[in-house]
Amino acid sequence: MRKVRYKMPMQLKRIALIMPLLMGGLYAGVLNVTTDATVDNLTIDIGDRMVLSTGITLTVNGDIVITGELEMADGSVVDAGGDVTVTGVLDMDGTARLMTEGDLTFNGTLEAESGTGIYLDGTVAQIISGDGTPEFDNLIFSGGSTVFELTATIRDSLDSGGQDFTISDGFTLTMNAGSVTKVSGGDWSVGGDDYGTLTLDETSKFLYDTGDNTTLTGVTYSDIEHDGGTLSQSGVLDVSGTFTNTSGNFAASQNITATGIVWTDGAVTENPAQEWAIGTDGIIINGGTFV
Repeated sequence: MRKVRYKMPMQLKRIALIMPLLMGGLYAGVLNVTTDATVDNLTIDIGDRMVLSTGITLTVNGDIVITGELEMADGSVVDAGGDVTVTGVLDMDGTARLMTEGDLTFNGTLEAESGTGIYLDGTVAQIISGDGTPEFDNLIFSGGSTVFELTATIRDSLDSGGQDFTISDGFTLTMNAGSVTKVSGGDWSVGGDDYGTLTLDETSKFLYDTGDNTTLTGVTYSDIEHDGGTLSQSGVLDVSGTFTNTSGNFAASQNITATGIVWTDGAVTENPAQEWAIGTDGIIINGGTFV
């Protein structure tokens, strides 16, 4: 009788090789992950390196600790159910994404290409902290409130996801040239004597998008675009560039300084009687009701 031998498919061989290394969450040397995997926790020790291939998703049910190096190729995803701590190197290429439901601590090095993103998607308050000074490309919040206890820079975009956002006293968040800060609700606590500093490059934009929002005090805006809901003033509004009202009402109740105003839709409410100091770009009205 002819003996029939089962040949294991290459994909299963890869899983059989990788899973024993990952199940404990701790390994040594260099590990190339070429297939999707799920583990309980992940620790990358100093001197060790994990490389995620293009398009691979690594799901970590618990915490991630990186004292070595995690290299994420274009399109790869790391989805953590717990905290992420980086004291080594996090290298993100292309459109790689790191997602965490816990706190994010950065004491190491972030090498993030244009198009990469870090997502905080927990259901409770999350903290971004550390003594490093990372430069994020995109930082997106979609769960609960976020407290920023870190001095950092964002190159492309910050999206608070309609949640509360606080920069703790003694820390600075800088939005680089051409960046966009998107706010669609939630309370922001920045500036003044009690909170940290939000610095906006003169070519960055602050986008109030959908929902009701309130302007910030102690912050000099570059360009503002308001597109949806009602935008109210919490104090003097200082805009070094242009204030654009694409849609929604603007409840004007304080002094305003801006280089120019572009009004496309919506109305100015609250019967403003305060001083508006508008610069050389003047006021352009394309629609809506402007008082």
